[in-house]
Formats: sequence, C-alpha cells, structure tokens
Amino acid sequence: GMSIDRQGFYPASYDFDNIICVGSLDSRERTVASTSNWSSHQVDFLAPGQNQVTRGLKGYFQSMSGTSQATAHITGLAARIWWRAPD
Repeated sequence: GMSIDRQGFYPASYDFDNIICVGSLDSRERTVASTSNWSSHQVDFLAPGQNQVTRGLKGYFQSMSGTSQATAHITGLAARIWWRAPD
C-alpha cells in the first residue's frame, strides 16, 4: 500500500470520468488496509477488502484480501446507481 497522489498508479491515476478507483478497508472497516493504495484525490470509494469470505476455484470457501475483493462491493453499488439513474 502506498499513496498514489505523488506517484501515479495506473490505470487508477488516469484522469478519465469512466474510471472508478477502489481502495480496500481493513477487517474492522475503520482504516485503509495495509495492502491497499490510497489517495486524497484519486480513490473514489473504499470498501471491505480484508479477510472476505469467497468461493475458490474448486468451490471451497476461503478468505481473501485485497482491492479485488473490495471492487465486488463497489461494482454492486455502481450497478444500483446506474439502474436508478441510467443517464
């Protein structure tokens, strides 16, 4: 995890309106997870991303951490917003 304000991290740091930059929260959902990048200007949303229970490739439940886990939450949020206001 690092600040991407000084040194960009791509594609999150591109200045396009169609990019949603997601960071992950720790397991207590109080602070940015140690593995997540952060930014005061570029990260749009933070979501739970540490120790998230998910199904693995063989169908077994497992705990995973990272911004990929947080992105699932924000994808649902984006779909809900688009459904309510498609324009």
